[in-house]
Amino acid sequence: MMSAQNAKTTAADGSAVIEPGCLAGRRILFFAGLVHHYQRLAPLLCRLDELGANVIYATTQNVNFGCDFKGDFEVPLVQAGKRYIFLPEHFEAEVANDLVLDYRRAERTIAEAVRSTPQWSIRLSVAAVRLRTMIGLEHDRLVRKLLDHVEPELVLVLHEYNCWARPLCAQAIARDIPVLSFIEGVPYETLPQGMLNGQLSSRICLWGQAHYRRMVADGAEPAKLAIIGAMHLDIVRNTYLAEAKQLRAQFDLSPKKKIILLLMPRLCYLDAADQIIRALTDFVRERRGYQFVIKWHSHDRVEEIDRLCTCVNGTKHFQSENTLQLIACADVVLCSGTMAGTEALAFGKPVIEINWQGRNVNINYSARGIAQEVCSPQDLPLIDEIITNGRPKPIIEAVEKFVADTFSTLDGRSVDRAVGQVLSLLNPCTKS
Repeated sequence: MMSAQNAKTTAADGSAVIEPGCLAGRRILFFAGLVHHYQRLAPLLCRLDELGANVIYATTQNVNFGCDFKGDFEVPLVQAGKRYIFLPEHFEAEVANDLVLDYRRAERTIAEAVRSTPQWSIRLSVAAVRLRTMIGLEHDRLVRKLLDHVEPELVLVLHEYNCWARPLCAQAIARDIPVLSFIEGVPYETLPQGMLNGQLSSRICLWGQAHYRRMVADGAEPAKLAIIGAMHLDIVRNTYLAEAKQLRAQFDLSPKKKIILLLMPRLCYLDAADQIIRALTDFVRERRGYQFVIKWHSHDRVEEIDRLCTCVNGTKHFQSENTLQLIACADVVLCSGTMAGTEALAFGKPVIEINWQGRNVNINYSARGIAQEVCSPQDLPLIDEIITNGRPKPIIEAVEKFVADTFSTLDGRSVDRAVGQVLSLLNPCTKS
């Protein structure tokens, strides 16, 4: 295997020194799960296409609990004009008989487990457990067929920690196919220790030092870890900020008012969503110089959003639109401990953490000293204070350190560094 420091392929910072045609014909399998899996890696995938690599795109059906069975995993691939392998369509007939036999055997084990189920899962129906097991058994066989069919030289995934990527990564590693995975953002404080160990990847690309420390603490091999920065931010941040005026016009936002942007997490994680939206709507309605904008999570049900929107007349709301473009338009960003808050901070936007009734979702921004918090409608005048006076100096200083720790460097070269990691795993000097 070629060293990541080989002078012909990589510079000292891990960015690629690219020779024309160095990836011509190399078979690289990219597997997309959720919509943002493609969006996060699109800059690298486009570069690999330009370098002549034979990038094979694949995905499966979205049948996770809470979705509306609209099969949206493939939507970003369709929008990007990519030809892709849809696992159930290509291979399901070949695995169905074996799958049914395995499912029948597994069903007996499921029945035993349900009878001794812990208190927290009493409300989980037997039918749901059976469906999940059926999906898992099917997916395991589908990805096996996928690897047989493609015979990739490298597998790319956003990360190995979801139920779609793990079987693929495990089977690829077992076949001695290198796996290059990418981890986005800051480790959630709600994740159990020991989870981010990187066992199913050959190399793992990280945004910055914050995630490096967490992964090493969780038992990941330091030699597997490469800090490259955040590709999706590195390319567009300065562009979107420079185009903020045009973006406001594109989203039909007021050019003169202060934009108060609420980034909603999945509604299933925030049971106080209706209270928060109503309080912010009432607050902004009393201030003629503000405009309230809501960015809903792309995977929430439309009917649930419609129900909550009955109280937000006059408020602009978006669901599938580009979150980073909306952040670029905002004057103040509110979030409830979701990863999008880190992106707002990288864009230089003041962030207010919604910690309603002492609860947030995954990241406690106020406890880190990088944001102020609102816990009730009585705290919302904090928005006025920030609009008028800006953030306190200690928070500004803490944010500068946090952004540097989280995103490493936003220097426009993160895609080059990612290409360097691809080259180091593929060894482009020889072609199989």
